Amino acid sequence: MECDFTNIAYSQKYLRQRKRKDAVYSPKNFKGAEFIELTDGYTAKRNHYEGKVEWGKYGLIASETFVYDSLGAEVHHYFNHESSTEILKIINHSDGNQYLLFQTELRDYGVFDLASKKSFIHVPQDENSFIWVDANYNPAYDILVATGLFAAGPTVHLLRFKNPLEETKWVDIASLIPDSYEFLDVPMVRWDGDTLVLTDAMEVDKPEGKEMMILKEVSIPWDAYISALS
Repeated sequence: MECDFTNIAYSQKYLRQRKRKDAVYSPKNFKGAEFIELTDGYTAKRNHYEGKVEWGKYGLIASETFVYDSLGAEVHHYFNHESSTEILKIINHSDGNQYLLFQTELRDYGVFDLASKKSFIHVPQDENSFIWVDANYNPAYDILVATGLFAAGPTVHLLRFKNPLEETKWVDIASLIPDSYEFLDVPMVRWDGDTLVLTDAMEVDKPEGKEMMILKEVSIPWDAYISALS
């Protein structure tokens, strides 16, 4: 099944939909706050909300996040209307800049340039699109490896990330691995030199504590993913 990754983040229809969901940020729906330690001295405060909008038809688990630099100054502030999973991390890019990778809903990703204060958000047209769980950036090749779920099953997408504030190419990992290969869980990502390695693992209970059991691994060589993203 193919995803339609056409970006609707800046369309008037989508912006109106987001505006209607803002009702969830009522004091009566506030559920508490958490503090998050990011890398390079950055921190975040995330306020959690849960409630119904659209005359009680839709229940939302939402959040409002404030990001601070090492001196405690606010550098970014955003809302996530569907925060059951939420990515927030600092990316040290090959261009020498630092970017904040964040989300404003389940299926989107946002990038905020911490120097220029410019931002970019990508929301796929397809409402049943890829749901992000984690993302890993490789500065050597300017590739963002996005792990997550599609059609209730775990999957992986590769994004060309040379220009983080611009539209980019997406590649479904399924096109680069054997047809018979299926992930049982959202895979872990690592690099073995030039090779991208995806590890399917599960957590098991043992007398001495929890342990990760490696089920299987799939390796994708440099020439395969570079060719697919070019």
